[in-house]
Amino acid sequence: MLFAGEWQFPLDRIGTTVQLWQGSADRNVPLRQARALARALPEPVLHELPEVGHMLFATRAGEILPTMPPEQA
Repeated sequence: MLFAGEWQFPLDRIGTTVQLWQGSADRNVPLRQARALARALPEPVLHELPEVGHMLFATRAGEILPTMPPEQA
């Protein structure tokens, strides 16, 4: 639903850096979707992980968690 429908707020008004993590081998969410989302955000950081699939958090949590602000981690 997140990628198929309209967002309920304007992405270009998000006032903080947004970290996006996407595996190039993800069969559920294509890399082009993450790139399109990054283009819509004012301060994106897109981490493209080659040869990684949809469940990348299971193997990459050690890389992902440190990028989150302390109040969200």
